[in-house]
Amino acid sequence: MNVFKNGCQEKPLISIVRTSISYYNIDTNKNINLQKDGPAVISFILDDTKQTMTKLLKETTFNDFLCISFELTQLFKISVDGQIRPDFLDSDDMTDLSQRKHIYWKEFQPHAFDFIRGQKTPTSMKIIFALSPTSVASILTHIQFQDVQAIGGFNFTLHYEQGKIQIITGTNYANFTLDKAAEHYFDESMLRFFKKHGLPTLLALN
Repeated sequence: MNVFKNGCQEKPLISIVRTSISYYNIDTNKNINLQKDGPAVISFILDDTKQTMTKLLKETTFNDFLCISFELTQLFKISVDGQIRPDFLDSDDMTDLSQRKHIYWKEFQPHAFDFIRGQKTPTSMKIIFALSPTSVASILTHIQFQDVQAIGGFNFTLHYEQGKIQIITGTNYANFTLDKAAEHYFDESMLRFFKKHGLPTLLALN
């Protein structure tokens, strides 16, 4: 299994990531304000493709994220909707599974591994992850976010193509709000998450 060949740059790029209102410097943990308007996302590259794929497919790093969808392109394309179908559940499953809308990555990880393993690297892969409602509530409580009803959730997309893995974060707004504190906190927490797990991040130019 090649999981996948490392597609990182030989020379490291600057560790700065563009957010909707600032450049966030991972090394200094400081924001450099640039503009006040922009999309509710940040985008960056994971520098070590092979290490990321190992953590994704073999370890528990991503286990507690919900898997919204999974797409894999090789000789043919595989598309998986992570939404739970209640009519498939029996009485033994109802307590846990019926109380959420999507599967956890740890429940799908063995299937993803089976799809991907082999000698030839897939053309592309895209996985949309989301935080569980419990995790979303915990973040909003932690930062004392007042307009709780405005936040519909937090997600991020892991996109592999041409030997590189790009991460794009997203904040889902259920209602309009001028308060972007939750969005910024989630963006920064994702940078800390990858740094904690030994996955260095690089600037992604849109």
